[in-house]
Amino acid sequence: MKKQLFAIGIALLVAGCAHQPEYECKFTLNGETQLTFNFTNVKTPKTFNFFYNQSFPLDQFKKTFRVESDTTFEYTLSLNHPAEAICYYDNMEFNIFLVQDEPLTVNLDLANSDVTFEGFTKQICDHLTNNPTWLSEDFENDESCFAKIDSRYADKQKSLDSAYSAGLLPKWFRDYQTENLSFNKVVLKQSYAQFGLNNIDILRKNEPIRESKYYWTDSYINFLCMFSAPRFDTLLGQNVNNEVFYEYVQDNINTVKSNLSEEITSYFTASRLSNYLIFLRKAHNQSEYNEKNKYLNRLIEANSSLIKDTALLNYITTEQANI
Repeated sequence: MKKQLFAIGIALLVAGCAHQPEYECKFTLNGETQLTFNFTNVKTPKTFNFFYNQSFPLDQFKKTFRVESDTTFEYTLSLNHPAEAICYYDNMEFNIFLVQDEPLTVNLDLANSDVTFEGFTKQICDHLTNNPTWLSEDFENDESCFAKIDSRYADKQKSLDSAYSAGLLPKWFRDYQTENLSFNKVVLKQSYAQFGLNNIDILRKNEPIRESKYYWTDSYINFLCMFSAPRFDTLLGQNVNNEVFYEYVQDNINTVKSNLSEEITSYFTASRLSNYLIFLRKAHNQSEYNEKNKYLNRLIEANSSLIKDTALLNYITTEQANI
Protein backbone atom coordinates (compact mmCIF):
# COMPACT_ATOMS: atom_id res chain seq x y z
CA MET A 1 0.00 0.00 0.00
CA LYS A 2 2.86 2.37 0.88
CA LYS A 3 4.52 1.58 -2.46
CA GLN A 4 1.26 2.37 -4.28
CA LEU A 5 0.91 5.70 -2.46
CA PHE A 6 4.53 6.51 -3.18
CA ALA A 7 4.01 5.70 -6.87
CA ILE A 8 0.89 7.87 -6.99
CA GLY A 9 2.81 10.70 -5.31
CA ILE A 10 5.61 10.47 -7.87
CA ALA A 11 3.07 10.42 -10.71
CA LEU A 12 1.37 13.55 -9.37
CA LEU A 13 4.71 15.30 -8.97
CA VAL A 14 5.68 14.49 -12.55
CA ALA A 15 2.27 15.63 -13.79
CA GLY A 16 2.62 18.86 -11.83
CA CYS A 17 6.05 19.53 -13.31
CA ALA A 18 4.58 19.00 -16.78
CA HIS A 19 2.06 21.82 -16.32
CA GLN A 20 2.81 24.95 -18.30
CA PRO A 21 3.87 27.90 -16.12
CA GLU A 22 1.53 30.86 -15.84
CA TYR A 23 1.95 33.59 -18.44
CA GLU A 24 4.80 35.99 -17.65
CA CYS A 25 4.39 39.69 -18.44
CA LYS A 26 7.65 40.84 -19.98
CA PHE A 27 9.30 43.00 -22.61
CA THR A 28 10.61 41.39 -25.81
CA LEU A 29 11.95 43.55 -28.62
CA ASN A 30 10.45 42.94 -32.08
CA GLY A 31 7.45 41.09 -30.67
CA GLU A 32 4.12 40.99 -32.44
CA THR A 33 0.62 39.59 -32.25
CA GLN A 34 -2.38 38.93 -34.49
CA LEU A 35 -5.59 40.94 -34.13
CA THR A 36 -8.84 40.25 -36.01
CA PHE A 37 -12.03 42.34 -36.08
CA ASN A 38 -15.24 40.71 -37.34
CA PHE A 39 -18.06 43.18 -38.11
CA THR A 40 -21.62 41.89 -38.58
CA ASN A 41 -25.01 43.55 -39.10
CA VAL A 42 -23.47 46.72 -40.51
CA LYS A 43 -26.32 49.01 -41.56
CA THR A 44 -24.61 52.39 -41.80
CA PRO A 45 -20.99 53.03 -42.76
CA LYS A 46 -18.97 54.18 -39.75
CA THR A 47 -15.35 54.81 -38.78
CA PHE A 48 -13.62 52.45 -36.37
CA ASN A 49 -10.57 53.49 -34.34
CA PHE A 50 -8.20 51.75 -31.98
CA PHE A 51 -4.88 52.70 -30.41
CA TYR A 52 -2.39 51.56 -27.79
CA ASN A 53 0.85 52.92 -26.35
CA GLN A 54 4.28 51.34 -26.36
CA SER A 55 7.05 52.47 -24.03
CA PHE A 56 9.81 51.24 -26.35
CA PRO A 57 10.07 52.55 -28.88
CA LEU A 58 8.15 55.35 -27.16
CA ASP A 59 5.18 55.82 -29.47
CA GLN A 60 1.45 55.34 -29.94
CA PHE A 61 0.09 52.88 -32.48
CA LYS A 62 -3.12 54.15 -34.13
CA LYS A 63 -5.39 52.55 -36.69
CA THR A 64 -8.50 54.01 -38.31
CA PHE A 65 -10.60 52.33 -40.96
CA ARG A 66 -14.01 52.68 -42.56
CA VAL A 67 -16.56 49.91 -42.06
CA GLU A 68 -18.92 49.91 -45.06
CA SER A 69 -20.48 46.45 -44.75
CA ASP A 70 -20.10 43.12 -42.93
CA THR A 71 -16.40 42.47 -43.12
CA THR A 72 -13.23 41.22 -41.41
CA PHE A 73 -10.03 43.15 -40.76
CA GLU A 74 -6.84 41.29 -39.83
CA TYR A 75 -3.62 42.85 -38.59
CA THR A 76 -0.17 41.76 -37.51
CA LEU A 77 0.74 44.28 -34.82
CA SER A 78 4.13 45.28 -33.50
CA LEU A 79 3.92 44.57 -29.79
CA ASN A 80 6.97 44.62 -27.54
CA HIS A 81 5.05 44.18 -24.28
CA PRO A 82 1.46 43.61 -23.09
CA ALA A 83 -0.73 46.62 -23.83
CA GLU A 84 -4.27 47.79 -23.23
CA ALA A 85 -5.85 49.14 -26.42
CA ILE A 86 -8.85 51.46 -26.61
CA CYS A 87 -11.42 50.91 -29.36
CA TYR A 88 -14.12 53.31 -30.63
CA TYR A 89 -16.98 52.68 -33.02
CA ASP A 90 -19.93 55.08 -33.27
CA ASN A 91 -21.35 55.12 -29.71
CA MET A 92 -19.44 51.97 -28.67
CA GLU A 93 -16.23 52.13 -26.63
CA PHE A 94 -14.37 49.14 -25.22
CA ASN A 95 -10.89 48.08 -24.16
CA ILE A 96 -8.88 45.05 -25.21
CA PHE A 97 -5.70 43.50 -23.83
CA LEU A 98 -2.95 42.44 -26.22
CA VAL A 99 -0.02 40.14 -25.46
CA GLN A 100 2.78 38.92 -27.67
CA ASP A 101 2.28 35.81 -29.79
CA GLU A 102 -1.32 35.31 -28.61
CA PRO A 103 -3.96 36.06 -31.31
CA LEU A 104 -7.13 37.90 -30.34
CA THR A 105 -10.41 38.02 -32.23
CA VAL A 106 -12.99 40.76 -31.60
CA ASN A 107 -16.55 40.14 -32.81
CA LEU A 108 -18.79 43.19 -33.17
CA ASP A 109 -22.53 42.72 -33.71
CA LEU A 110 -23.52 46.26 -34.60
CA ALA A 111 -27.26 45.62 -34.64
CA ASN A 112 -27.13 44.91 -30.91
CA SER A 113 -24.05 47.00 -30.01
CA ASP A 114 -22.56 43.76 -28.76
CA VAL A 115 -18.86 42.83 -28.54
CA THR A 116 -17.39 39.41 -27.73
CA PHE A 117 -13.82 38.12 -27.67
CA GLU A 118 -11.98 34.94 -28.60
CA GLY A 119 -8.43 34.11 -27.60
CA PHE A 120 -5.97 33.91 -24.74
CA THR A 121 -6.99 37.26 -23.20
CA LYS A 122 -10.77 36.84 -23.59
CA GLN A 123 -11.49 37.04 -19.84
CA ILE A 124 -9.25 40.07 -19.47
CA CYS A 125 -10.95 41.87 -22.38
CA ASP A 126 -14.34 41.14 -20.80
CA HIS A 127 -13.12 42.67 -17.54
CA LEU A 128 -11.49 45.74 -19.11
CA THR A 129 -14.53 46.54 -21.23
CA ASN A 130 -16.39 47.24 -17.99
CA ASN A 131 -13.35 48.34 -15.94
CA PRO A 132 -10.87 50.25 -18.15
CA THR A 133 -7.60 51.20 -16.50
CA TRP A 134 -7.87 54.94 -17.05
CA LEU A 135 -10.61 57.14 -15.62
CA SER A 136 -12.46 59.09 -18.30
CA GLU A 137 -14.32 61.52 -16.04
CA ASP A 138 -13.32 65.07 -15.18
CA PHE A 139 -12.70 66.21 -11.62
CA GLU A 140 -12.73 69.66 -10.04
CA ASN A 141 -9.43 71.51 -10.21
CA ASP A 142 -8.88 71.62 -6.47
CA GLU A 143 -7.32 69.30 -3.93
CA SER A 144 -10.61 67.42 -3.45
CA CYS A 145 -9.92 65.71 -6.77
CA PHE A 146 -7.11 63.67 -5.16
CA ALA A 147 -9.46 61.94 -2.72
CA LYS A 148 -11.97 61.28 -5.51
CA ILE A 149 -9.32 59.79 -7.77
CA ASP A 150 -8.12 57.59 -4.89
CA SER A 151 -11.70 56.44 -4.32
CA ARG A 152 -12.34 55.62 -7.99
CA TYR A 153 -9.13 53.62 -8.26
CA ALA A 154 -9.92 51.83 -5.00
CA ASP A 155 -13.17 50.74 -6.69
CA LYS A 156 -11.22 49.50 -9.69
CA GLN A 157 -8.88 47.51 -7.44
CA LYS A 158 -11.85 46.02 -5.57
CA SER A 159 -13.46 44.98 -8.87
CA LEU A 160 -10.15 43.46 -10.00
CA ASP A 161 -9.73 41.47 -6.78
CA SER A 162 -13.34 40.28 -6.88
CA ALA A 163 -13.01 39.06 -10.47
CA TYR A 164 -9.82 37.21 -9.56
CA SER A 165 -11.41 35.64 -6.46
CA ALA A 166 -14.34 34.50 -8.60
CA GLY A 167 -11.96 32.75 -11.03
CA LEU A 168 -12.68 35.23 -13.83
CA LEU A 169 -9.12 36.51 -14.13
CA PRO A 170 -5.70 34.80 -13.95
CA LYS A 171 -3.32 35.65 -11.12
CA TRP A 172 -0.64 37.03 -13.43
CA PHE A 173 -3.04 39.66 -14.72
CA ARG A 174 -4.29 40.54 -11.23
CA ASP A 175 -0.69 41.15 -10.13
CA TYR A 176 0.16 43.10 -13.29
CA GLN A 177 -2.98 45.23 -13.17
CA THR A 178 -2.59 46.02 -9.46
CA GLU A 179 0.68 47.82 -10.17
CA ASN A 180 -0.66 49.33 -13.38
CA LEU A 181 -3.62 50.85 -11.55
CA SER A 182 -1.39 52.23 -8.80
CA PHE A 183 0.84 54.11 -11.25
CA ASN A 184 -2.01 55.31 -13.46
CA LYS A 185 -3.63 56.75 -10.35
CA VAL A 186 -0.50 58.74 -9.50
CA VAL A 187 -0.03 59.98 -13.07
CA LEU A 188 -3.63 61.20 -13.21
CA LYS A 189 -3.23 63.00 -9.88
CA GLN A 190 0.01 64.53 -11.15
CA SER A 191 -1.82 65.87 -14.19
CA TYR A 192 -4.37 67.65 -11.98
CA ALA A 193 -1.63 68.92 -9.66
CA GLN A 194 0.39 70.35 -12.53
CA PHE A 195 -2.29 71.73 -14.85
CA GLY A 196 -5.20 72.29 -12.48
CA LEU A 197 -3.49 73.43 -9.28
CA ASN A 198 -0.18 74.59 -10.80
CA ASN A 199 1.59 72.91 -7.89
CA ILE A 200 3.19 69.57 -8.66
CA ASP A 201 5.08 69.60 -5.32
CA ILE A 202 1.83 68.63 -3.59
CA LEU A 203 2.16 65.24 -5.22
CA ARG A 204 5.92 64.83 -5.11
CA LYS A 205 5.90 64.99 -1.31
CA ASN A 206 3.45 62.09 -1.08
CA GLU A 207 4.49 59.97 -4.08
CA PRO A 208 8.22 59.20 -3.91
CA ILE A 209 9.97 57.53 -6.82
CA ARG A 210 9.86 53.75 -6.52
CA GLU A 211 10.61 50.58 -8.46
CA SER A 212 8.24 48.31 -10.36
CA LYS A 213 8.49 44.73 -11.52
CA TYR A 214 6.69 45.81 -14.71
CA TYR A 215 9.13 48.61 -15.51
CA TRP A 216 8.26 48.61 -19.22
CA THR A 217 4.58 49.54 -18.79
CA ASP A 218 3.28 52.80 -20.19
CA SER A 219 1.94 53.76 -16.75
CA TYR A 220 5.32 53.26 -15.05
CA ILE A 221 7.26 55.17 -17.72
CA ASN A 222 4.81 58.06 -17.34
CA PHE A 223 5.28 57.85 -13.58
CA LEU A 224 9.08 58.09 -13.87
CA CYS A 225 8.77 61.05 -16.24
CA MET A 226 7.26 63.01 -13.32
CA PHE A 227 10.60 63.18 -11.54
CA SER A 228 12.88 66.02 -12.58
CA ALA A 229 14.15 69.33 -11.23
CA PRO A 230 11.35 71.73 -10.15
CA ARG A 231 12.47 74.34 -12.67
CA PHE A 232 11.08 72.19 -15.46
CA ASP A 233 7.57 72.37 -13.99
CA THR A 234 7.13 75.83 -15.49
CA LEU A 235 9.59 75.55 -18.39
CA LEU A 236 7.80 72.55 -19.91
CA GLY A 237 4.46 74.36 -19.72
CA GLN A 238 5.78 77.12 -21.97
CA ASN A 239 6.86 77.07 -25.58
CA VAL A 240 9.58 74.46 -25.07
CA ASN A 241 12.70 74.78 -27.20
CA ASN A 242 15.06 71.92 -28.04
CA GLU A 243 17.63 72.89 -25.43
CA VAL A 244 15.10 72.93 -22.57
CA PHE A 245 13.62 69.59 -23.58
CA TYR A 246 17.09 68.05 -23.87
CA GLU A 247 18.00 69.31 -20.39
CA TYR A 248 14.72 67.97 -18.98
CA VAL A 249 15.26 64.49 -20.48
CA GLN A 250 18.84 64.38 -19.22
CA ASP A 251 17.81 65.53 -15.74
CA ASN A 252 15.03 62.94 -15.74
CA ILE A 253 17.48 60.16 -16.64
CA ASN A 254 19.92 61.33 -13.95
CA THR A 255 17.17 61.25 -11.32
CA VAL A 256 16.16 57.70 -12.20
CA LYS A 257 19.80 56.58 -12.32
CA SER A 258 20.49 57.92 -8.83
CA ASN A 259 17.40 56.33 -7.27
CA LEU A 260 16.58 53.07 -9.05
CA SER A 261 18.15 49.82 -10.19
CA GLU A 262 20.45 49.39 -13.16
CA GLU A 263 17.82 47.31 -14.99
CA ILE A 264 15.14 49.99 -14.70
CA THR A 265 17.60 52.80 -15.52
CA SER A 266 18.70 50.93 -18.63
CA TYR A 267 15.19 50.49 -20.00
CA PHE A 268 14.00 53.96 -19.01
CA THR A 269 17.00 55.61 -20.67
CA ALA A 270 16.38 53.70 -23.89
CA SER A 271 12.71 54.64 -23.80
CA ARG A 272 13.47 58.35 -23.33
CA LEU A 273 16.02 58.34 -26.16
CA SER A 274 13.56 56.59 -28.47
CA ASN A 275 11.28 59.60 -27.99
CA TYR A 276 13.64 61.53 -30.28
CA LEU A 277 13.03 59.05 -33.10
CA ILE A 278 9.45 60.37 -33.29
CA PHE A 279 10.79 63.94 -33.51
CA LEU A 280 13.11 62.96 -36.34
CA ARG A 281 10.34 61.25 -38.32
CA LYS A 282 8.07 64.29 -37.97
CA ALA A 283 10.68 66.89 -38.90
CA HIS A 284 9.28 69.26 -41.53
CA ASN A 285 12.60 70.11 -43.16
CA GLN A 286 16.30 69.34 -43.09
CA SER A 287 17.09 72.13 -40.66
CA GLU A 288 14.58 70.87 -38.10
CA TYR A 289 15.84 67.32 -38.54
CA ASN A 290 19.47 68.39 -38.02
CA GLU A 291 18.56 70.26 -34.84
CA LYS A 292 16.65 67.32 -33.31
CA ASN A 293 19.32 64.86 -34.38
CA LYS A 294 22.01 66.97 -32.72
CA TYR A 295 20.32 66.58 -29.34
CA LEU A 296 19.72 62.88 -29.86
CA ASN A 297 23.42 62.41 -30.54
CA ARG A 298 24.25 64.32 -27.35
CA LEU A 299 21.92 62.08 -25.34
CA ILE A 300 23.36 58.91 -26.89
CA GLU A 301 26.90 60.05 -26.18
CA ALA A 302 26.09 60.90 -22.56
CA ASN A 303 23.89 57.90 -21.73
CA SER A 304 24.68 54.94 -23.99
CA SER A 305 26.69 53.28 -21.20
CA LEU A 306 23.52 53.16 -19.08
CA ILE A 307 21.68 51.02 -21.65
CA LYS A 308 22.80 47.52 -20.74
CA ASP A 309 20.61 45.81 -23.34
CA THR A 310 22.63 46.34 -26.53
CA ALA A 311 19.60 45.38 -28.67
CA LEU A 312 17.78 48.49 -27.43
CA LEU A 313 20.72 50.79 -28.13
CA ASN A 314 21.28 49.19 -31.55
CA TYR A 315 17.60 49.72 -32.37
CA ILE A 316 17.86 53.43 -31.58
CA THR A 317 21.03 54.02 -33.61
CA THR A 318 19.78 51.89 -36.54
CA GLU A 319 16.44 53.69 -36.69
CA GLN A 320 18.25 57.01 -36.39
CA ALA A 321 20.35 56.13 -39.44
CA ASN A 322 17.32 54.90 -41.40
CA ILE A 323 15.14 57.99 -40.93
